[in-house]
Amino acid sequence: MSDASIMGFFCDVCDTVEISQNYKIGNYNTIEGRVSIGKNVKIGNGNTISGDIQIGDNCIIGNNVSIVGNVKIGDSNHIFSNVCIGYEAQHLAKIEVDTLRSIIIGNQNTFRENCTVHMPHEDNSLTTIGHNSLFMVNSHISHDTNIGDSVVICNNVAIGGHSQVGDFACIGLNSSVHQFCKIGQYSMIGMGSAITKDVLPFYLISHTNGIKTSVNVVGIKRNYKGDISIKEIKKTKKYISDNRTVCKSTDNKELQSILSNFTSASKSIYY
Repeated sequence: MSDASIMGFFCDVCDTVEISQNYKIGNYNTIEGRVSIGKNVKIGNGNTISGDIQIGDNCIIGNNVSIVGNVKIGDSNHIFSNVCIGYEAQHLAKIEVDTLRSIIIGNQNTFRENCTVHMPHEDNSLTTIGHNSLFMVNSHISHDTNIGDSVVICNNVAIGGHSQVGDFACIGLNSSVHQFCKIGQYSMIGMGSAITKDVLPFYLISHTNGIKTSVNVVGIKRNYKGDISIKEIKKTKKYISDNRTVCKSTDNKELQSILSNFTSASKSIYY
């Protein structure tokens, strides 16, 4: 197979950079450090890729993107213009000696304009993002945060450090998540919410006139493929709300497993 690679004008590419076949790289790019770029990657204009960086096959990177530090990006990710990945955490405590800290991003994620993903602040820690997620305009993923698969983070959402977001969760536009919060899988947070507690799996949180909780029926029907019925989830939710505890809330083994991450939560829970 012939190599149809294209390199634009005024690009500064160091000798240590490894680029596979069929790349298309625009103008005015700086690529330096231990950088490895996979096959069929398209890179726009005016980007900075600097550090210990791995970019998988079939990725598309827009214009004026910064990817710096220690970052591993999987295959088929689409990174739109002005995204910043890998800058240090917004934290007053400075790291005196750099340690093994990195960002790991899976496959087939979309990062829309002006998204930011920050380097972990803790020693030997990770900021991680799974597969197939959508990060809309101006969303922010803080240091030491773990994002699951098939997550939707809407416009202007800010997620505080050390947070966890489960698979198929959706966080509505202009919402914020306090640090150290856990957002359960298949949950939905309504727009404009300020989340300061853990959100249980399958929950719908609305914050228009005070916090209200219910079951995320639409999200469950759309995304959940397991054997737990909506009736069972509603029954369990009622038990949790009435008794203010997750423990012994259901006899369903699968649901017990899903809720197990919240039985000894360090933060309080939206019941």
